[in-house]
Amino acid sequence: MDGRDVFLQPKLALSMALLLHELATNASKYGSLSVATGQLTVQWSVVDNRLTLQWRESGGPTVVEPTRHGAGTKLIKAMLTALGGEIDTRFDPAGLIVQMGLHLSDSAPPSTS
Repeated sequence: MDGRDVFLQPKLALSMALLLHELATNASKYGSLSVATGQLTVQWSVVDNRLTLQWRESGGPTVVEPTRHGAGTKLIKAMLTALGGEIDTRFDPAGLIVQMGLHLSDSAPPSTS
């Protein structure tokens, strides 16, 4: 995992947790985390209050684009769309690559003092 600390508003934090949980579940069932040689890289950055996150799997079973999309895939797309974001999923034979982007709230994190 690689990226600086990012404050997420509670609604966005919950949505991101569900989204990442869904990706991790699929990776452990069918993707790179289903085999001992598999690897997962998650990188994110924030530029101009826009979060970009990349999920990249490698070393797992050969990836084939599914003929139908399940509830989890539909959930991820619906959540990001509702948040004004977008997602690009690439079924590269070497590993799944998911690129997400969304605008962060302009509000600052709560003060701890």
